[in-house]
Amino acid sequence: AYADTAARTAFIDRLMTAVEREPGVSAAGIVTNIPFSGRDIKSATTVQGYVPRAGESIRGHYAYGVGGRYFEALGLSLHEGRFLEPAEIRRGDRVVVVDEDFARRYWTGASALGRKIFSGPKVLSDAEAFTIVGVVSSAKQAGLTDAQATGAVYYPYITHFDSELFVVARTVRAPDSLAGSLRHAMRGVDADLAVSDLRSMDSRIDETLVARRSPAVLAALFAGIAVLLTGI
Repeated sequence: AYADTAARTAFIDRLMTAVEREPGVSAAGIVTNIPFSGRDIKSATTVQGYVPRAGESIRGHYAYGVGGRYFEALGLSLHEGRFLEPAEIRRGDRVVVVDEDFARRYWTGASALGRKIFSGPKVLSDAEAFTIVGVVSSAKQAGLTDAQATGAVYYPYITHFDSELFVVARTVRAPDSLAGSLRHAMRGVDADLAVSDLRSMDSRIDETLVARRSPAVLAALFAGIAVLLTGI
């Protein structure tokens, strides 16, 4: 149903309008992969003018297609330049926003604005380059305890779309109370839309901490058993 650019653009516009009409929603956006989704996928990105060190290969970074007011909805702060504009996203302009980790890796102590990058492992023609127009705060993707600064690039959704989308809504209401109305709003845009995994970001973050909490819980349990056996 959304095989061409015009259809996808119209769908996203309707979806964002429907979600932002919900009481308590202050901003809404879409993205091809949300932090703490369990999908830890990186893509090759080539930076124009960057000369890799000996033995260094092209670095993989998180690559997202975004639409609507994704940055505001997720709460990413702007550090330099500007966010992607709705008109740019609709047209699929060759502009991007990167995060602090990405900017720091390639231009420590210098501005990233106006620099050109390529999606993929090669330097291509200038017509295929994406120009950086903004730098935002970095966000963990796989878990809060990630120590590696991977870096992220945010493309207009029209240039980096996916069959699966994450809708992000910022709300002053309790997230659980919004789930039902959000599902209804999205189904109102397309009754055949498959809507699933509606959760708050807090619950996603908590889930990533379970694996680290479990060893500590087990250690405490065995320590407790040892004390009990000593007492007996």
